[in-house]
Amino acid sequence: ILVALFVACVPSDIRAFKIPNRYTYPALAAALIVNLLHSFLHWLEYSSIDGWLGGIGLKDSVIGSLLCFSGMTLFFITLGCGAGDVKLMAVVGALLGWRGGVEVWLHAMLLAAAYVLVIALPFRLFFQRRRALAVDTGIGTLRESGEQIVKPKRGRSLPMAPFFAAGAVCVVLAPLFVPGYSILKIVAP
Repeated sequence: ILVALFVACVPSDIRAFKIPNRYTYPALAAALIVNLLHSFLHWLEYSSIDGWLGGIGLKDSVIGSLLCFSGMTLFFITLGCGAGDVKLMAVVGALLGWRGGVEVWLHAMLLAAAYVLVIALPFRLFFQRRRALAVDTGIGTLRESGEQIVKPKRGRSLPMAPFFAAGAVCVVLAPLFVPGYSILKIVAP
């Protein structure tokens, strides 16, 4: 479910800065159904089917979904992230539980910060400097008042779905290569 969700959401978020509800709502419902089935089979003690199905249990799924949804809602209100990001993290929490959801979020934020500092910020500064040189040398187009006609856009958005996907890959695959790995152990030992 998680892979299919990211395959659908990442291109949409990169292209249009939108994560459609038609992806997040069915994924959330599927995650809750899988975890309900997991809990039910575990209660019936069908461990062989239970292991094949996967899942974390309904309780952990609901707690993870609510915690991730609440945390991202704070970002939505204060920092202006997209509502699709909030719902996407709710699905991640429903699939991976509260611990996995928090780990995905921490990885995503670290990766997004690294991207901004290493790639986006220097790139933007470089092109702002080139634009300023063009105006200073007379190449740019100015109004009679000396104001530049084409103003740079302020408050550029950053599509977060790719970073959430990369964070999920880190959370799911890192323990295979580094046994016992958890970013939570590094951040709060």
